[in-house]
Amino acid sequence: MRRPRVLFFAESVTTSQVVRLVSLARALPGDEYDVHFASAAFDPLVFGGAAFVRHSVHSLPPETVAARVRSGRRIYGKAELSRYVAEDRTILDRVKPDLLIGDFRLSLPVSAALARVPFASLINAYWSPHAVRASFPMPEHPVVRLLGVRLAEEHFPKALPFVFSHFARPVNDLRRAHGLPPLGTLPDVLTAGDHCLYADTPGLVPTEGAPANHVYLGPVHWSPDLPLPSEVQRWTDTEEPVVYVTLGSSGSAAALPVVLAALGELPVRALVSTAGRPPPARVPSNVVVAPYVPGHLAARLASVVVSNGGSSTSYQALAEGRPVLGIAENLDQYLAMTAIQKQGSGILLRSGTLTPDGVRRGVESLLGDRRHRDRARAVAAEFRAFPYAERFRAFVRGALAGAARGVRGAAVGTIAAVALFLCLPPRVARAEAPSTNEIRFGMSVASADGHVLCALFRRAGWLEKPVQWKKVAVRKGQVECVFSGVEPGVYALSAIHDENDNGKLDTNFLGIPTESWCTSRDAPAFFGPPSFDAAKFQYRGSVMRLRSSLR
Repeated sequence: MRRPRVLFFAESVTTSQVVRLVSLARALPGDEYDVHFASAAFDPLVFGGAAFVRHSVHSLPPETVAARVRSGRRIYGKAELSRYVAEDRTILDRVKPDLLIGDFRLSLPVSAALARVPFASLINAYWSPHAVRASFPMPEHPVVRLLGVRLAEEHFPKALPFVFSHFARPVNDLRRAHGLPPLGTLPDVLTAGDHCLYADTPGLVPTEGAPANHVYLGPVHWSPDLPLPSEVQRWTDTEEPVVYVTLGSSGSAAALPVVLAALGELPVRALVSTAGRPPPARVPSNVVVAPYVPGHLAARLASVVVSNGGSSTSYQALAEGRPVLGIAENLDQYLAMTAIQKQGSGILLRSGTLTPDGVRRGVESLLGDRRHRDRARAVAAEFRAFPYAERFRAFVRGALAGAARGVRGAAVGTIAAVALFLCLPPRVARAEAPSTNEIRFGMSVASADGHVLCALFRRAGWLEKPVQWKKVAVRKGQVECVFSGVEPGVYALSAIHDENDNGKLDTNFLGIPTESWCTSRDAPAFFGPPSFDAAKFQYRGSVMRLRSSLR
């Protein structure tokens, strides 16, 4: 009898994207599943002893990705993603998986849909369009160096909808070229799939209004199978506190010398992992440096962990009940560390303005303030309630059961099976499966005043006679309008934020709107309302999620 075949597809832009999938793949029993793994490289440190069937694929070099992120450019263009889709489909045709799991390979929502393979996207919940947040943090970006942090943070929220649309455009253009509907902006692209798996817990990164096919797995951990350095193993009886430092493969390279300068002045012992990067030129006498260390053991030994703020090391530290000093550079690291700092279990520092004095004060605060340790232990307790390996095995069983019934995405059979196996917390288990043939139109809203009025149109009734309309209250800065029982066809959407609840879009004496509005595809307006053709999209049935930005 053929075992269910599960294909893990990694985009090797950072170590994190690969090792998280490796941890999930190792969680599947080899006698029950035929496990395949596609990646650009197979480092023995990561894949040692794994019995996966391996498939080599192309990924952009990590240094290319890092350079593009630092300069604020898009990581992928349409041509690069087209090459990815062609290669994805070659692997999918060869493997013929029953289930596909991906992490940050943006071509997979296209490839899986064309190959008709059920696809689950692994992502952190702080990237979700349903994440509960007041705002997005300002990452290190050329504009920060130009304007300074304060001015950049002031203007960033206004520019962010356009930035997210800009980064998602190559994916959406590629989908249109293949006859698939666009997904929305960057958070929609990152969470796209028949299933979305959050490598988080709802207490640390809550979401609201997420569909039932979005599942919290819990943090996915990985450590290399190595011992601690022999000198460090003798630190178990030291009276001096231990600090574990790693900025990973994607942290700021310029930050490590600053951290070492600060630690050299403190009465601590420090263990530094360079994650394979060149060792620092100057190392204080109280610091031991190694290329790789078992992160969970290093965190367990330490009183404080210094990371790049990203989820990999930071969550590993929290799992051991250790507070985190996060030195963030890119937006992913800022999002993770913002959530940790909000919980009181860590301190966020900007890599672009890092000083030895700032690092020293941060470490001293985490060592001296018991509240940080108590909050880290509380997060650790929640992490233990979300064992990712068990929950992932349960998810796979449920997803395969749903696929065997011929049902995709947030199907009732899949949701029931997943909820049963995972023993989901009540707030997640009670989530209702979306109705058949739904269009969900979401957006962020700056003010809680009034309501948002959404309307679904055919061409003939554009902006005059809607097929359906909804009036929705604003909840924690988010709105989602749900149109049910929609027949397949070509549609466009509009929304207005009716702040004074007078049932219309207010304008000034020139006819310029004084209340926020938007349309599907963020269609532009030139001396009049957007055209239907600029806002239209093809709806093919099932559940479709779109997001736009009120302006």
